[in-house]
Amino acid sequence: MAEVDDFHQHAIGAVKMLMSHTLISSELHDLSLMQLVSSAQTREDDEFQSRMPDFADHLHEHPCVEAALNTRSLNIMGVLDKMSSRDFEKLGLYNEFYRYVDIRDQIIIARSQGFPSLLALAISRDKQFSPSERQMLELFAPSLANAHTTWQAIRRAKGHHAWALGALEHLNCGALHVSTDGRILDQNPLAKRLIEDYWPGRNYGDRLPQALHAWLKVSTQDPLNKRHPLVRQSPAGTVSFRLAQDIASDDWLILGRENPAVTDLTPLLELGLTEKQAEVINVARHGLTYSQIAEQLGKSAGTVRKQMEQIMAKLDVHDKAAAVAKATQALNTPGL
Repeated sequence: MAEVDDFHQHAIGAVKMLMSHTLISSELHDLSLMQLVSSAQTREDDEFQSRMPDFADHLHEHPCVEAALNTRSLNIMGVLDKMSSRDFEKLGLYNEFYRYVDIRDQIIIARSQGFPSLLALAISRDKQFSPSERQMLELFAPSLANAHTTWQAIRRAKGHHAWALGALEHLNCGALHVSTDGRILDQNPLAKRLIEDYWPGRNYGDRLPQALHAWLKVSTQDPLNKRHPLVRQSPAGTVSFRLAQDIASDDWLILGRENPAVTDLTPLLELGLTEKQAEVINVARHGLTYSQIAEQLGKSAGTVRKQMEQIMAKLDVHDKAAAVAKATQALNTPGL
């Protein structure tokens, strides 16, 4: 969702000039599913990114969710407006996410796009905001709202192809909107993961890996080659990419499907997990939320959450990230 990411970055840049911060995050939420649709942050380090699935899992606990659900246009709210610091620090959201990224206070500027979409700009600190800083953000909020209105109009004018990419994600299909010069104009999260998994060790940004770009050039120049997919293998499994559609004169849609390698779960069973628990923690290793794990395994999110609690107890750890780390170590250690 390139346009969304564009707005995220502009919003973050504007706030960075206003005041000091531990973290600024611009986020688009689907409130009907309680899911984070897209986001950009001032932190991109591995520790922060590894915690993002935990944030998504505990989003429903956020003290400002109820107020956000009732946002009709523009709303400014602080975490500590809703509860005391002591109560905030008892939440799973705090213990699984915020405490790891040094967040003690947060002010949110929420802008409704019409239910269920909500754009939230979260300014987070390792200390409380002063009244003057709060007032400064209240003066800034209307400008953000006006910019958001303009962005919505531009987004509608550009069409709705981003929603198609999301639909393909639900069909377990990676989708890349690319230009013939190898630039990635848009992609769904699954396509991004497939590139990271099958061409590891490098951040490609908005460029296709060389082998994928070379295949694209041959396929677009020779109609006969359009029928031949690019197949790539790794320890994770096999992925095949095929050219699906000529979107515009120089734009193409590439679809990718993966056949994951079968993982021997015996080391997890030897840790005392049941077969179903081993399946859950194995899927969780891919950085998925409880909802995504449930969808992949054909379970409810509540069942997955309960099984994860049982897994953590058996592995003698206190959070999902530690359970995933212990399971990964077991699967990667011969003879364990």
